[in-house]
Amino acid sequence: MVRYLVLAGLAAFIQISGAHGCTVGGKCLTPPENSGSVEVAAGEVVPRGQGQILLNAEYYGLPPTGGDFWYFRVGDQVFRVNPDTLEVLEDVTAQMNRAF
Repeated sequence: MVRYLVLAGLAAFIQISGAHGCTVGGKCLTPPENSGSVEVAAGEVVPRGQGQILLNAEYYGLPPTGGDFWYFRVGDQVFRVNPDTLEVLEDVTAQMNRAF
């Protein structure tokens, strides 16, 4: 019985404290408005904060990095990227195995 009362109170609190419970300066986090995927092609630079370094390349069926390039995941694609300039060298998404 107590469990149901706690859950009902929690559900009511969540409904009240939704977007309306966040006041200006209240340290509330809101998602960015432009959350669309970034289109990147060979020769372009990966925008800062838009890519993730893909570790353990062998697990995904890619050859190991030799230090002269990194694998970056941008959206649903994986690219070989120059680590110094973040310039896209090649789209390697088609070379990935099913683990991706």
